[in-house]
Order: sequence, then structure tokens, then C-alpha cells
Amino acid sequence: MKHILIINHKVIISQRPEDTDKNSLLKYRISELQTGQEALAFLLHSRPDLILMESRLPDMEGYELLKILREDEKKPDIPVILLTADTDGQSEIRALKLGAADYIQIPYDTEILLNRIAKAIDAEETKRTLEILANEDSLTALWNRRYMEEYIEKGNTRQNAGVFMLLDMDNFKKVNDNYGHLMGDEVLVAFARTLKEYAGSENRVCRLGGDEFVVFLNSSYTEQEIRDIARNLIVTIEYEINRVLDFDEESRISVSIGIALRPVDGKTFLTLYNNADKALYFVKKNGKRGYHFYGESNDSVQIMQEENSQIDLMHLKMLIREKDRQRGAYKVEYGGFKRIYRFVARSVERSKQDVQIVLFSISSQEHLSQGYLSQEPLPQEPLPQEHPAQDDHMNYCMEKLEEAVASSLRRGDVATKYSSSQYVVILMDATPENGEKVVRRIMNEYQKGNRYPDYDVSYDIQSINGIKSESSQNMKEM
Repeated sequence: MKHILIINHKVIISQRPEDTDKNSLLKYRISELQTGQEALAFLLHSRPDLILMESRLPDMEGYELLKILREDEKKPDIPVILLTADTDGQSEIRALKLGAADYIQIPYDTEILLNRIAKAIDAEETKRTLEILANEDSLTALWNRRYMEEYIEKGNTRQNAGVFMLLDMDNFKKVNDNYGHLMGDEVLVAFARTLKEYAGSENRVCRLGGDEFVVFLNSSYTEQEIRDIARNLIVTIEYEINRVLDFDEESRISVSIGIALRPVDGKTFLTLYNNADKALYFVKKNGKRGYHFYGESNDSVQIMQEENSQIDLMHLKMLIREKDRQRGAYKVEYGGFKRIYRFVARSVERSKQDVQIVLFSISSQEHLSQGYLSQEPLPQEPLPQEHPAQDDHMNYCMEKLEEAVASSLRRGDVATKYSSSQYVVILMDATPENGEKVVRRIMNEYQKGNRYPDYDVSYDIQSINGIKSESSQNMKEM
């Protein structure tokens, strides 16, 4: 139901049921006030669809109130119909120049008044619809560049502080090349949807064109808060899009962000855009998939790499689907482990991070050889079971191994049961020497509670960044 605010005027409202049609105020929700100041206070928290008021109010002229409404950008642009007993033509001209939607002399015909009200409300609805169409991106339904430019330019007088974040998809061309432009459009829509949900209604999100988007944060933030927002944006968007679309490794979507602060780095849209674009170029030039402040030193590659490590760990945790929460490593199902391994391998290749992968094998053989993997660190599929699933001894030993792993590792590490007699662990941020220490701790824990000494554990360990060529291919095919 449309809402009308009536100021200092009484309109005769018919109470007959047959009059509840388009020519009756009964179809509207009515609020009535007496003074201009009451109206200004009311409009701070409410937005009626139309204002109907007399030209003379108890505390001011209606023309004065109309001027205040039209000049103050904080007040909504609501259509106003001015009612007056003045008969000179200058009053009507004055009202229309000040922005009145209509001007009606008292006395008037009630039916004419009601038709003028309906016409003014319909005209305003049409105007808003056209403005939305002119300011909306046709593919993603986000705001477009025209809207964002106007929004930021008006913000110079309305609000000073803000954060301009320019986002770009790193592999979008490969998506179009490998999957076609229809799939590319689907990615853009998914990107926009995730971005809008994350940004929230208090901020503004727009698509500038192609795979270039802007998030404008409408407030002042600390540097750490902005870093947290940028990390979360990258991780959330990548996780949601790649999880749903499941592209091959070459086409997986990642995100780069350039950041400019308002007013420090500029006040106009063009200045903020140009500076954020320079920050974005720095990210692209130094490995992509990260963020950079315009005001930050361009020598800060190390800072960006450290931030990328934080992003990697956040992404890793989102990939993990835990079976339970124990005090050691993340325990995941094998399918999830494959995805995690591929992600870690990509991250290690970029950041040169130390990560170890360990394969534990339980066997009843008397003599077990222990050494480093040289050809195939992990088989392509879980090995055939050497013992049937009902083998109580083997099941017991696997449970003890799982307990030893869970009690020995950190939460950032990842573990999974690989077969009925094998267990795999990824040790994050671990050198080969540290990896050996962790493995020995697991072995000692296992031996403490093992009832069946005939079932012993051997292990193979290797750095993930050392698995290249043939070994990497094996893992890709998992």
C-alpha cells in the first residue's frame, strides 16, 4: 500500500465501500502532521511515496519546506503536491521551480485531487524504474559504472571516508577460451552474486565491465580491518565459484584486488579508480591472487607473499570437511583430501612454502624397509586391501594409528585414511627435518598402545615442492 504524508491539511475521505477505487484515499496509508519541523523529523526515519501539503504551515511556508527537501541530499527525493489558496500565477511558477510535482488551488474538486495524487505516484514509480535500468548492469543486476561514478561524486559532500576496492578475475579469459562465453557469463553472474552477498546492503557493489568489479565500503576502517575484508573476499569468492563450477586446474578462478582509500588516495571516482588500478597492476605483476594498497610501497613483495600465505591457509580450512574435531590434524575423507592436495601443491609452487606429505603403511611383515619416496609418492588410487575389512587386528591398528596422528599434529595439518592399511598426512609449514620429528612422534605414540607387535608401521615422506613431473602427474590423476 502506497504511503502519503499530509501536512497541515484535511482531505475529505469517503467512507463508502464503493468509493475504495482509484479515486479514493482509502487505498493509501495516510500519515498526518501539522508543522514543517514535524515533517523534517518524520522524514529522517520514514519515506512516504508522496507528500501533500499546504503552502502555509504554522511554523514556515510550504515553499520553504519544499526548498529544504530539494536542496538537502540526505532527504529523499519524494514527489510533493502543494495546495494553496493563492490565485496569482507567480505562486504556481514558484512552486514548480522549487521542484513540486504538482500545484493545486484551494478550493478544489476532490476527484481531481485524487487523480493528481495517483498520477504523481505513477510518474515517480516510472522514473525510479528508468533510473534503475539506466544504472544497472544488464547481466549481473549489480550497479554499473554510471551509478558508481555518481554515487562517489555525490559522496564528496555527503560522506568523506570510504574504501575503493577494484577486483579482477585472474583466469577469466581461459574460462571463455576453454568453456565458451555462455559459461563465462555464468561465472560473472556467480561472481557478482557472491560479491553482493559478502559486501552487504550498507556498501555498494558494481560491475565496471568485463571481469572488473568494484566494492565501495561506506565508512572508515583500520588497515587491519581492510586487510581482513580483502582476504575474506578473495577466499570466499574463489571457494564458492570453484566449488560450484569445478573447472580444470588451468581455468580455476582466482581474484586480485587493488585498494585505494578515500579521501587519502582521492575523492573522485576517476582518481580512486586510477589509483586502485595501479595497485591491482602490482598484484598482477607479482604472481596474482592477492591484494595491494595504492599507498603501500611497491617494494613490499614480501608483505604480499606473507598475506598470500594467510589466504592459502584460510582457503585450505574452507576446503576441509571434517568428520570430527579432534585436537590434532584435520581429518577428511579421501575425496576432499585430493582437492586439498591439489590446492596445497599450487600454493607451494607459488610461495615456496615447506610442506611435507607422509604415507604411513601398516603391515604384519616382520621386516619393513623405511625410506624416502623416489618414484611414486602416492599411488593414483587407494591400494587393494591386503587384509579383509573384518580383520580385527588390522582395524584395531588403524584406529591406534589415527589416534596417534590426531594427538601429534596441529590443526593446520591434514590427514585421511587412504586404504584399509594406509594413512596419509600433509604437514603444513614443515621442513624435512621437522617432518621427520613429527613422524617419529607419531610412530612412538602408535607403539605405546599397540597390542599387536606383529603389525608394525612404516612410512614414506617427501616435500610436496619436491614432487615434480611424473609425481605431480600422478597426483593430478588422483
